[in-house]
Amino acid sequence: MTCQIHKTAIYALALATLILPFFTHAADLDADTWQFTDSVRAIANGTSGSAVVGGAFQPFGIVRVETSGRVDPGFVASWLAGGANGPVNAVARLPDGSYLIGGEFTLFDVGVAGSIARLEADGRINQPFMNNTGSGFDGAVNAIALLADGSALVGGSFEFYNGRRLGPLAHLSSDGFLVLDLVIPGDLTGPITALQLSADRASVLVGAGSQVRSFSIR
Repeated sequence: MTCQIHKTAIYALALATLILPFFTHAADLDADTWQFTDSVRAIANGTSGSAVVGGAFQPFGIVRVETSGRVDPGFVASWLAGGANGPVNAVARLPDGSYLIGGEFTLFDVGVAGSIARLEADGRINQPFMNNTGSGFDGAVNAIALLADGSALVGGSFEFYNGRRLGPLAHLSSDGFLVLDLVIPGDLTGPITALQLSADRASVLVGAGSQVRSFSIR
């Protein structure tokens, strides 16, 4: 019994050690003085002319900026801790107004997030999506391209998604499940740093290292 209590205490201490360095409650955000502390890496359109900005800055890794240039404290108001614990490299706005973000983070807020997360339009975490991603990606996500049905192509320097080997390109459903319909050229190697869909969304241009490739996704 004593041994079990000690083990539980050790696990709790380990979790706290992992989370506490990034703990920055949204109440600490002063919208009038807040500044980007590091590089901006991605921007997506927000509501009413605002922009959702991701990058290597901490805290948060992602914020919404109003048309005045002021950071919107309401976007992060539901977070218990400081958003992403690593850089956010890609931000894409889904048809319903929510956001799919990717980067180099292992936690978002206080939950496990393997370099991928989905946020509602107001910044709240889409927990069902996060539950479906499991362990997520084992490496960085660098690019996201949205398909017409709300699913997404995701490229980066990863090799696994939720324990399944797949290489540097993945197709995720809008609810976070892996879609096994991509036929990726065998000589396409990562890291993938850019994705661009064709006008008819039947093919995708992939930037990987010093090469640019195009292949069908239908």
